[in-house]
Amino acid sequence: MPLTFRKQPSGGRGEYELVGETGGVSAIDLMDHGFLWDTPFGQKETEVALSNQGGKRRLRITQSGVPHIQRQAAALGLLPKSIREEAKVTHGQPIVLENGYILDVQVSLVSTDDSMAVVRPAIFTARSGPANDDAHKLDMDAQQRFARLQAVWEQAEVLPEAVGLAVLAHRQRVIDDTTIGTAAEKAVHTVIAALAEVGAPGYIPGADPLPALEVLAGLSGGIELPPPTEAPEDLPEIRIRIESEYRLAKARGASHEQFKKAVQKAYDFRCAFCGMRALDIPGLARAGVDAAHILPWGQYDLDVVQNGILLCKRDHWAFDAHVLLLRHEGGAYSVELNPRYAGLITDQETLAALGQATGPIPEDRLPTKAADRPGPSYIEKLYEGLEDY
Repeated sequence: MPLTFRKQPSGGRGEYELVGETGGVSAIDLMDHGFLWDTPFGQKETEVALSNQGGKRRLRITQSGVPHIQRQAAALGLLPKSIREEAKVTHGQPIVLENGYILDVQVSLVSTDDSMAVVRPAIFTARSGPANDDAHKLDMDAQQRFARLQAVWEQAEVLPEAVGLAVLAHRQRVIDDTTIGTAAEKAVHTVIAALAEVGAPGYIPGADPLPALEVLAGLSGGIELPPPTEAPEDLPEIRIRIESEYRLAKARGASHEQFKKAVQKAYDFRCAFCGMRALDIPGLARAGVDAAHILPWGQYDLDVVQNGILLCKRDHWAFDAHVLLLRHEGGAYSVELNPRYAGLITDQETLAALGQATGPIPEDRLPTKAADRPGPSYIEKLYEGLEDY
């Protein structure tokens, strides 16, 4: 077994130990060593050391107020707070649920001396059931997760305001703090609470926030929900939420897929606002442009081509946020920068980039069939009753 920080198999108080070996160095060789996390965000003190207590290699905290090793790892990777008590795991899906799962951390050894070992997170193993229950166990590549997290940080400005601020607060704690402490844990909880507050599509409150953030940031297409039968029986509010989201996804799935394909075909995979076309790369999906709804699907349930327009991810965000406005007059379509926001954009590069998407929409960016073009009544309805639109 590779070097792993894991909860001791026996019940008790849920102590954590170090087991395994790597590169000829075993856990026993690291007795009385402290540990440093080696992360893409710099090296972080753990304030945790390996000691012999009662004949067992236990990890102990050397400074008061510092979370246990597995909670530090969770906060680093934007994972919900884990627990140590076997009796409190949810025994259901989703596996990663705040205060409902156990986390072990497989690490690689970067360097060591007589008193300190530098370790790099390799695999996060989460489980919501017994250690030998593969159905309720999930392995996550730690370095891939850190890369995904950094991508979300870079897109924080396109997230709903409260979510974006929470994400940036977590980023600050992870980058600036020398020890990943309770402040980073609280930052993760704030992200989770913000997602629940905005009602992120498919997000189960308390679950892993990263997939939902990727959806909101335009980095992913959706969240795969577990079947309702696999929801924790002792958490009825989670089961109800999963059942509701599952029914909605099942009901919408076929028509939405047809809508997406029809809009992509009508616009020939080209953004109507800026003209960017998704590349046709063999073996890969044509990502980069979205079939956007003019009238929100959640309010109007209109999966018809006339209620759609193909947009790159930047312009999709700007359209949904009413930063860029779609206009129809005299049979022609155009895009304009919302005057309410124009004065707030002080960055000239941002202003220039948005400016490239404004003006008349050329005919070759619109569907050939007039019936497939944005419905004027839908555009009018979209801005109806909104001041200064």
